[in-house]
Amino acid sequence: DKVYIKKLENGVETQRSMLEAKDGEIASITTKIEQQQSMLQSKEEEIQTLRNNLQHQREENKQAKNKITVYESQVTQLTDEVSKIENTITSVEQTSSLHEKSAQKNESELIRQIEEWKEEKKMYEEERNSLRKLTSLGIKRVGRGVRSLVSRVRRK
Repeated sequence: DKVYIKKLENGVETQRSMLEAKDGEIASITTKIEQQQSMLQSKEEEIQTLRNNLQHQREENKQAKNKITVYESQVTQLTDEVSKIENTITSVEQTSSLHEKSAQKNESELIRQIEEWKEEKKMYEEERNSLRKLTSLGIKRVGRGVRSLVSRVRRK
């Protein structure tokens, strides 16, 4: 029996050492699992951070797209306004050109009239001077006639 008990004790000792070895392996595996769980949790936090960043970037992109849409609309409006202004400028230039041509025509007409009036004034002045001379001559003639009449009357 003692041999049997000894064998049993040896068996229990062997199993105990095997269990202790297995406990060491389990502890080692548990440590590795805990490390991997820690790494997994760290990776999950990293993934969540990346998801949050991605969501934030999506929101920023959406806002940027909205701003771009607003800017495009404003550019279109400004382009339309510039086009209207250019059309107005063209119209004003055409009207101005017509007014300028009309003014030049009126100016030419006024210059022509002034020249005609100057000619008429010159002719008038010449005729007036001629009439003065004729009047002066006529008065002298009448004066001579009156003197001659008076001297005839005196003689008689």
